[in-house]
Amino acid sequence: MFFRKKKEKQNPTEQRRFYRRKQGKKHTLSVKLEVKDGAPVPGELIDVSAGGVAMTFADDIDPNLDTGETLTLAFSAMVHGGRVMAHAKVLNISRGESAPIYHLEFTDAHELFAQLDAFYLKFFNRRRLHRVRPALDTRLAGDLHFGMGTMAIKINDISLDGFGVRLSAANGSMLTDVKELDVAFKLPGTPTPIRWKARRMHITTLVHGVGFGTHFIPEQTPELSAQRQQLQNFTETRLADMLRWDQAEE
Repeated sequence: MFFRKKKEKQNPTEQRRFYRRKQGKKHTLSVKLEVKDGAPVPGELIDVSAGGVAMTFADDIDPNLDTGETLTLAFSAMVHGGRVMAHAKVLNISRGESAPIYHLEFTDAHELFAQLDAFYLKFFNRRRLHRVRPALDTRLAGDLHFGMGTMAIKINDISLDGFGVRLSAANGSMLTDVKELDVAFKLPGTPTPIRWKARRMHITTLVHGVGFGTHFIPEQTPELSAQRQQLQNFTETRLADMLRWDQAEE
């Protein structure tokens, strides 16, 4: 049984290291607060990332959480099976239009990400900037170059900061000791591949395979400014497309 317990109150200032994904009208997540010896309390999810979540409750079932309090949340989706459990801590409480908004930080990222499959992974974003996925009919292919090795990849998501891919466990094991690498990828509609250096940010065990995330560290070249503009144009266009899809009427 998951339950929550009290801890000392801490500084309420919330420092967001990741941008939070807001709920759209499609593929939304539900969240419930697990309660010891009681029924879970349904909440309303405002936004979520790899770092934490903002949520609220209906006035008649508000659990009146305190800053510094630790608890367990259960995430699920009607369009996808299973659920994701996450331990969290209340960092800050702000006032919403009709109820308090609780800003929580996840306290066990390893446990959280070990539960995520491809569907849930897209909600718990690790990036500081908005990340986007290629269109359904587009394949954003690339190559990783590390030491004496080369690996063909299909980029799952990308931002101006970096990109993420899902790999088989075998391919992921090849990158365990890799700290920096070179990546080449070609954006849709552009004639020339972008070739940048990148730093490994994480290798995360998922339900199926591993997630591999990087941060770009491109070298200063005459082409860099134009390449960054190409990537920015691509991410802005895809972000607008994704927001239209999420907010479209069902």
